[in-house]
Amino acid sequence: IHLLVHVWCLLRGPGAGRLLVHDPSTRSSRLRALRRLAVWRGWTPLLVYVDTDPVVARAGQVARSRVVHGGRFAAHCRRWSGLRDEAATGACRGWSTRMCTRDDATDTLRNALVGTCPR
Repeated sequence: IHLLVHVWCLLRGPGAGRLLVHDPSTRSSRLRALRRLAVWRGWTPLLVYVDTDPVVARAGQVARSRVVHGGRFAAHCRRWSGLRDEAATGACRGWSTRMCTRDDATDTLRNALVGTCPR
């Protein structure tokens, strides 16, 4: 259902504000589809990646009672491992990107939303 909400929001177009879509996907096909849709509707897409150790990420899932199946989580971690270096360059799979840690995620997201995120 989350993907449907994302698509609906993207289809609305940018209007007067910015749109923050939380999507932890590391699948290239999904990233391409979301980017194409965003650009088609007039958004300027930016990916903000929160780089977190898998053990810390898993502990956070457990704490929130939102645990991703072990095999899916392992696949996500493998894909992220392949994307990390590319994302750190500021561009990844056609997106502009920003990297942050859990500690600076709030500031990074806030800056991205107000358009002051440094390149």
